[in-house]
Amino acid sequence: TPSSSVWAFGTGAFTLECWGFLTSAPDVPNGWNFFDFRTGTSLTVGWQNDQMYIYDGTNTVTSSSVTPYLNKWTHWAWMRSGTTAYLFANGVVIGSGSMATNFGTSASVCTINARYSGTQTAGGYFSNARVSNVARYSGTSLTSIPKLAANQV
Repeated sequence: TPSSSVWAFGTGAFTLECWGFLTSAPDVPNGWNFFDFRTGTSLTVGWQNDQMYIYDGTNTVTSSSVTPYLNKWTHWAWMRSGTTAYLFANGVVIGSGSMATNFGTSASVCTINARYSGTQTAGGYFSNARVSNVARYSGTSLTSIPKLAANQV
């Protein structure tokens, strides 16, 4: 997507989320990138080595080892609230850790379902991708997962 100041999270809160219907397991060790902002910041989120992750350029917060959710629609969310990053699958926190990185205030390009270079795409389909500069959820589970668009099965 085009460069935007919306992607300039600084030290603030953010939520990245989407619905995914994955049809193949990730290529290990390369994995998948769901959202990649590395043209302006160092933020990227995805799946690698059987773990969801959020990477800030230096530190990585990962989930516990999880088998990819294949051949069914799954809601994925990555969120920072304060200095803690959270990783959600279908509304449940599957990982969290410290992330106090300043992602800057410069505009950045957001690449969805690929690394910024165009590689590391996920096999399958994505819908309802949303990037927010607020922490949309609280606690260890999502009480309200956004609905999948009616034209999806």
